[in-house]
Amino acid sequence: MSNDFLKRAGDIVIDDLSIYTRGGESVSLTDYLVELNLYESIFAPYITGNIVLSDSKNLLKNIPILGEELIYVKVRTPGIDSEIFKVFRVCGLDSKTYVKDGNTQVYILQLSSAEGFKDTLNPIFKSFSGKPAKIVNDIFTTYLSSNKSELTIVNEPSNILKFVSPGWSPIKCINWICGNSEASNSKSSTFLFWETTKGFYFGNIDSLVNLSHRYSAGPYYYSSAKVAGNALSPEKEMFTIKDIKFLDIFDLLKNRMDGYLASTVIDVNLFNKEYENYEYDHITSFGNYDHTLKDDSLPSYSTSTLRNPLSFIELNYNYPNLYTNARDNYLERKKYFAGNRRSNILELTNIDVEITIPGRTDLECGTFINMVLPEVNPQYSEDIAGGNNTDSLYSGKYLITNLNHKITLVSHVISASVTKDCFSSKEFFK
Repeated sequence: MSNDFLKRAGDIVIDDLSIYTRGGESVSLTDYLVELNLYESIFAPYITGNIVLSDSKNLLKNIPILGEELIYVKVRTPGIDSEIFKVFRVCGLDSKTYVKDGNTQVYILQLSSAEGFKDTLNPIFKSFSGKPAKIVNDIFTTYLSSNKSELTIVNEPSNILKFVSPGWSPIKCINWICGNSEASNSKSSTFLFWETTKGFYFGNIDSLVNLSHRYSAGPYYYSSAKVAGNALSPEKEMFTIKDIKFLDIFDLLKNRMDGYLASTVIDVNLFNKEYENYEYDHITSFGNYDHTLKDDSLPSYSTSTLRNPLSFIELNYNYPNLYTNARDNYLERKKYFAGNRRSNILELTNIDVEITIPGRTDLECGTFINMVLPEVNPQYSEDIAGGNNTDSLYSGKYLITNLNHKITLVSHVISASVTKDCFSSKEFFK
């Protein structure tokens, strides 16, 4: 823990918020700050953001701000050791308006992480071969990495890749590798590459559930207006959900059309000029994967739900032994895991919840949050704090998929998208 003390939930300390010009001049933006937004997602390869500035000194002209300037962000939550320390590039300026006095202008600087900006400048014309994780690490180290960026390999795919990049950017190469990586032991092949405020990650969702070094934050409590009106200590208020909205729980028609419940890969053998259908049924395969509730997992659909694998078809063109020294290359293996990947990624969007909580600089996408939700309006705070009158069906562990850090001079708020891929069977059958 740091030496600072939390006075209010959502307190923030801004240690550095500076812009560095192309000439190396540094200017603090703290006095101009209206709001800083940082966006991260497990579906996004790098962090983006924006900073709203109220400028009465004409920084735009005096610096000047023309794009590509460096923005240093270093902020922390009092009482928490983990900080956000990140370097961004200015990649856009918009929404410039004038305040009525005519002496102040307000505008938004669009930000990209330095690695994301670097990605656009490095087309790759090169062949790669070997294990997917090694290729990802080589591309990251050679073409993307900066002095402070680190890549964590969450787990290793089991197959082999051999391909030639035809001028793709580093991130496009890595995203292609994610879509052509097969998990071992028939686990979910939901390999993703994403950046958080703590670093970069490559791995599949199955492994996130079991990782010992990833943590679950909480429990976080959502309560009625009556309970929320009670005075809470800053430490307890940090674990309150200020707002919650269930955007989606299930959409059966969309699930069928997107191939979530069942799908078919038509594997075309270009050498023999033959084809074969590989059908995937997610309902019967659900138990093969690790879920947020582990052994007590029940899908958000009935096991008797009608589905047809031919309602979603994907073509895979296979040329056996096309690549020397690369048996079982992705072309020969994709028929076995394409449906697996599609269904398990779609499952991450099945129970989609938006929450607003006090900000903290140690939260990141890919970790879990434990939520305690009320079944009915509790009459007293101890009802929900003691675990009574809780909605045990929708309470529990949720994966954080998206985070928006909203930072001002005096407060830090997080808007997050969280999801879980199952319900508790004990609640359905009790």
